[in-house]
Amino acid sequence: MQVDVPGKVRNASLAANKALLPLCEAVINSLEAIEDAAEENGRIDIRIERDTSSLLHGDESGAADVIAFTIEDNGIGFDEAHFSAFQTADTTYNARRGGRGNARFQWLVAFERAVVESYFETASGMFYRGFEFIPEGSGIMNHRKQSATRVSRATSVRLTGFRERYRRQCPKQCETIAARIIEHCLEYFIRPTCPTISLHDESLDEHMDLNERFADEILAHSDRASFSVNGNDFQIMHIRLRSALEKEHRVHFCADGRVVSSEKILGRIPNLARHIQDENGQEFTYSRQHCSMNRSTQSAQGSHSQTT
Repeated sequence: MQVDVPGKVRNASLAANKALLPLCEAVINSLEAIEDAAEENGRIDIRIERDTSSLLHGDESGAADVIAFTIEDNGIGFDEAHFSAFQTADTTYNARRGGRGNARFQWLVAFERAVVESYFETASGMFYRGFEFIPEGSGIMNHRKQSATRVSRATSVRLTGFRERYRRQCPKQCETIAARIIEHCLEYFIRPTCPTISLHDESLDEHMDLNERFADEILAHSDRASFSVNGNDFQIMHIRLRSALEKEHRVHFCADGRVVSSEKILGRIPNLARHIQDENGQEFTYSRQHCSMNRSTQSAQGSHSQTT
């Protein structure tokens, strides 16, 4: 069966205000690749590329538009099984995690192409695979595979050619981009086995350790409780999110390590103020995350987070 990638991309919906969703889903892919590799020292490096020629048109902070992202990890890589799954539309390869096999098509909604380079291990040694994913034909262009002398796994996905509609909506501040990544991957950050995740912006000379950011700004202001429903165990995590990072009260429905959907809740809870202050007068928003402790029962209905 052939896959009409332009048709899949045309039918993949992505609101303009979700400009960072393709990036976040690429980070989820890296987290899953590290999990598949059983890599104990997992790492993910996210690099921001900017249109430095447009600095005169940046916002009041002087930050230029974001034009591309590169996500690098030391996960399992694009071996034969993972490359085959990548080429299969609506693949069930990650169904056990709740994946529907369509997130990569959203890459091509917001970006012109994804450039992939991967070093992976096989029984015959280390190999290199490179290709471009584009919204044409079968989607794969310039595919090449060859033996490699490299001794460690590494995969990079560069999302480039940020389309104008989404580029305009993409946050310019590293702080905001970091907050969105943490929010989307919150269930992974909570896990003690979470890989080291870093965000780099060479043009602004900014480098952030997202694990430290999560620990300092979220985990330090959290509390946990547990309950059961029909034999399924859940854990509630109460979190304070600083208003500088999360300005809206919102409900986040999460499952299998990712946010499935979000809804604004201002006005739905009586007397909920737009701005809440802690005992030191600092503004924050309150987040409550419900996580299923029964892996087999995790679903969009069984696990969610709530930001209020």
